[in-house]
Amino acid sequence: MAELEQSEAKVEAQKALLSSAQVDLGETNVVAPFSGKVSANDLAVGTFVTAGTTVLATISNSDPVRVKFSLAEAEYLKLVATKAADGTAPLENLTIVLADGSTYPLKGKLTQVDRSISEGTGTLTLKAEFDNPDKLLLPGMFAHLQANVGTKKDALLVPQRAVTEIMYKTFVYVVNSENKVEMKEVKLGARVGRLWVVESGLDGTENIIVEGTQKVKKGSVVKAEAMTEQDLDTSTTK
Repeated sequence: MAELEQSEAKVEAQKALLSSAQVDLGETNVVAPFSGKVSANDLAVGTFVTAGTTVLATISNSDPVRVKFSLAEAEYLKLVATKAADGTAPLENLTIVLADGSTYPLKGKLTQVDRSISEGTGTLTLKAEFDNPDKLLLPGMFAHLQANVGTKKDALLVPQRAVTEIMYKTFVYVVNSENKVEMKEVKLGARVGRLWVVESGLDGTENIIVEGTQKVKKGSVVKAEAMTEQDLDTSTTK
């Protein structure tokens, strides 16, 4: 009788060991929490790993993709208050231009706004979402995001680098008929690529100083040279 009980105890002990081994084996099967694309830098067979420390692989779900971008406070307020000609909100009808200059065919929309303005940059971080059924967009890509705020007929545009900000006011330097430098205060509208829309302050006949604004002073005499559109590099996709 005693031998039977000892044998049964050994059987139960072996069952416990088997159960523990089965649990350990099950934990070697790593299952991703969602479907997606796995990174190419997988660990080699035989590599020692530590639970909770070693990264086995990185997986990402690229449909949809989220585009992170920043806006100045004034830009954000203007976009929120603006309606396009078709009645849609600009932040609900976003476009991205890819690194090769092509426009992504699907529209995106705003999905997240940070809780506060960054004290360091004075900008607000936002995220937009774009469907990506063909997996063309990949994590880490850069793109230029555009918002349609409508069409402004006969808009007056100036390069961003021609604008100087002094005490919360914006100015441009112009060269008058006597080749003397003048400062004109301007009210800026929307930003279009590397250009600003000028709402008021200029009539379109001025010769604006684009390069060397840090060197000129009001009243100084200069010899102005015309710049080509290529020199200005004012592509609206940047």
